[in-house]
Amino acid sequence: MNPFEQSLLERMGEKTFQKIQAARIGVAGAGGLGSNCALFLARSGFKHFVLVDFDVIDASNLNRQFYFLHQLGLPKADTLKTNLLAINPDLDIRTHTLRLDPKNLKAIFETCTVVVEAFDTVAEKKMLAETYWHSDKLLVSASGLAGWGDADSIRIQRPAKNFFLVGDLTTGVAPNIPPMAPRVNVAAAKQADIVLAWVLEGDYRKPHSLAAKAALLATDLYGITAEKYSLGRSNEDVVAQMLQAGIKIIQYREKEKSLKEKLAECRTLRALTRKFNAAFIINDDISIAQLVDADGVHIGQDDLPIESVRAILGHEKIIGLSTHSPAQLQAAIKRGADYIGVGPLYTTQTKVNVCAAVGLEYLDYARKNATIPFVAIGGIKEHNLADVVRHGATCVALVTEIVGAEDIAEKVMRLKSIIRKQPHRTHRRGAENAED
Repeated sequence: MNPFEQSLLERMGEKTFQKIQAARIGVAGAGGLGSNCALFLARSGFKHFVLVDFDVIDASNLNRQFYFLHQLGLPKADTLKTNLLAINPDLDIRTHTLRLDPKNLKAIFETCTVVVEAFDTVAEKKMLAETYWHSDKLLVSASGLAGWGDADSIRIQRPAKNFFLVGDLTTGVAPNIPPMAPRVNVAAAKQADIVLAWVLEGDYRKPHSLAAKAALLATDLYGITAEKYSLGRSNEDVVAQMLQAGIKIIQYREKEKSLKEKLAECRTLRALTRKFNAAFIINDDISIAQLVDADGVHIGQDDLPIESVRAILGHEKIIGLSTHSPAQLQAAIKRGADYIGVGPLYTTQTKVNVCAAVGLEYLDYARKNATIPFVAIGGIKEHNLADVVRHGATCVALVTEIVGAEDIAEKVMRLKSIIRKQPHRTHRRGAENAED
């Protein structure tokens, strides 16, 4: 075992190291995506590769592909092998300098457990997708990587159980929009990360989703839209002010608007929340959450069951559930909610047909028994916020108190100060569908 592999073994442990080394990775296309994804995988400890590309290295490739000036004119597949061996000389790499087609594709990647798609053309991407869509192999593809800026738009989608797609799905190469190293490498790194998680855990984000979701929900104030109470301001204006004031999670809740109005607003608010690296949750409307790629949804006790929502949205998305009693809290945890709303603690005017106030006793119960994040909600104002925090709330939703403030930044600053100053707070963090 060479020093590189020995170092990985010591860092990872034998079980993880062996899983990685046993995997067999096929790379279809050794350009910007393929060469860099193979680089990331080799550095992660993967040992067995099948590299396929028909082309040779051109000077125009060097701005983003894992090649060097002295390698111009050489076959990409063979040269990528040379470069990877410089990292780990004990790699097992087979290369093919040819164009993949439906006749040779399956035979070339027959022994591979993973296939990374890194083609340039739509036809080639389609060929690979159609070949492996329903197979047992993991297929990781990409689309929409050209240009620069807005790297957060390069996202991961999952069209099928074993098929992942990385990219913004829209930004193609054009005369003034060339492929550039930063965005290409972001996508290649995400492709490699999917492969790594899949090989180690049998799925992507399965072990890390709870931590990722908890990070999104770890905040003190949970913002909720309520245009009716926003002093004539638009939701875009109010949400922008909330985000600028430091609120890190926004729920869109507008029961009386049309679906067309909701979709238009949610597209705008999704862009805003991404700009501020904030979570975006949509109340009830699962289809809109999918269309705008929201971070999750919040549902009530009378909405679709959690299990049905999970089947639609998958495990990567956040699902919050309003609860009003200990029995509902325990059921929400058992059925897989990512967080719960605890309330209404006080009488609230912003929702019709809401249940009676549950009081601080239920908050005391949540503090002691909730094993997932929770948010305190319902009739909470600046004057009673300290009591709520003293009873264990670390994330609080105040609707009209924030959206109805003339100076939202000043109001948020005062609310955050109250939360910080209170003693006897637990470390549990949460969020909710928040119902003021």
